[in-house]
Formats: sequence, C-alpha cells, structure tokens
Amino acid sequence: MSSSEAMKGNITVALLEHVAHDENVSGPTHAASLDPFEVWLTRIKQPRDNAAKSAPAGTSNGIRRRHD
Repeated sequence: MSSSEAMKGNITVALLEHVAHDENVSGPTHAASLDPFEVWLTRIKQPRDNAAKSAPAGTSNGIRRRHD
C-alpha cells in the first residue's frame, strides 16, 4: 500500500467517524461524497500555508539548524 493510499484511507475513516458522531448529518452517504483531496487541502495544506505566512520572520517550521 502506498502512502497516498494509506492517507486516503485514513481520511475516509476519520470522516466516517466524524459523520457518525455529527447529529446534523443524515448518514454516511454525505462522507462518501467528500473528495479526500479537498479535505486534505482545506484541513491540512491551507492551514499550514496560512501559519507559515503569519509566522514571524526568521523562523522556519520550528526546525533549528546546528551551526558547526
């Protein structure tokens, strides 16, 4: 199983669990209509990009480089 297949599977499971606990959704058919790429884009990629834009200058993802 490739990492992209695993990611899609994890997203699908998470969405189905979320929908199962959401009282406003009338069943798991709603989760099946969601595009895994769209979910990844709006919940992972865009928030990361926005956080990177709003981070103070001189910081890079919390990784510190060792100076020899």
